[in-house]
Amino acid sequence: MAEPVAVVAPTVVDPVNLKTFDRFTLLHILTGYIAGRMQTPFPIYAIGNIGWELAEDRLKDTFPRMFPNPSHDSKENALGDVAAGMLGYLVGLSHSVRK
Repeated sequence: MAEPVAVVAPTVVDPVNLKTFDRFTLLHILTGYIAGRMQTPFPIYAIGNIGWELAEDRLKDTFPRMFPNPSHDSKENALGDVAAGMLGYLVGLSHSVRK
């Protein structure tokens, strides 16, 4: 009798989430900018920014239809996203209305 063979879904390799910066970088800059403009306390923003990157791949696995590109981020891409968000935060803070 033949042993059962495990069927594994093919892994989709998509270059969008492999590069350090991609088409979503602007979104990360924008969210950081808005948080900075609103003078969100830095620790709160940093936890949210980094927390999103830590949770994003799990969310993509659980809710792939919520993402325009559900492939996992490379470590370089996740670091680029965090850096872009932090840059946006600093620029937004420097343009804050409530100085």
